[in-house]
Amino acid sequence: TEIADYADLVVFLAQPGSGDSLQFMKAGVMEVPDLVVVAKADLGAPARRAAADLKGALSLALRDRPPPPVLLASAQTGEGVEALADAILDEGQARAGARLSAQRRRQDAAWLAAALRQKFGTEGLRALGPLAEDGSSPFVRERQAAAALRARLNLI
Repeated sequence: TEIADYADLVVFLAQPGSGDSLQFMKAGVMEVPDLVVVAKADLGAPARRAAADLKGALSLALRDRPPPPVLLASAQTGEGVEALADAILDEGQARAGARLSAQRRRQDAAWLAAALRQKFGTEGLRALGPLAEDGSSPFVRERQAAAALRARLNLI
């Protein structure tokens, strides 16, 4: 699920019979994707059943936003591949501008917190307090925060 902290667009790919949607929900997977694709659409009923199960799981897992589209595709027959490419392009265009900037700020904050947690642990991150958003890159902010923590911990 951490891929959402690094990618502009997350596509979840499932194959018919690959697992119970409840298991995906337990793992937190259903909250991550921007698009969901059921592969092997050429299998027919099992693929459609998997898509229906995933739609149900998404509707239960996502209460604060509309669920992502669930598409069927087959590499063997080419069925649904063009629709998938179009959906990826459409979602990319929808994210341009302010929406993508907001996503990148969230990703920067997640990276910064993970980097500081790795260097200083949870207690170090707690001692630092809220991580202010000042518009600089997360790498600059990480160096500044690490220096502040080292000074506070007398590690300089």
